[in-house]
Amino acid sequence: MKGQWQHDVLKFGTIDFWIFIFSPIILSFLFTWIYNNTNRSTLSAILFHFMCNFTGYIIPLSSAGKIYNFLLIFVLSILIIIIYKPKTLTFNKNIYYKYRRET
Repeated sequence: MKGQWQHDVLKFGTIDFWIFIFSPIILSFLFTWIYNNTNRSTLSAILFHFMCNFTGYIIPLSSAGKIYNFLLIFVLSILIIIIYKPKTLTFNKNIYYKYRRET
């Protein structure tokens, strides 16, 4: 839509546009993994989200830097999935109920 940030700044079809589209999808793996592996701590996910946004404002990146940042996040997400297996990305009732009984 003309007049919107995505149209005027990102320009449809550019590298910046595609990074803007796919970054939230890839970051969602990291958010989910952090949330599920910290006993469902919302605070940990909020702090990770804050860190991502805050460093983006403190360290402005060039187009090449944005591509490297995207690739780093992509590789990190893939490594987490490979190393910790997809089961850590789902809610595990046994862990949750065990934790609830202990507290």
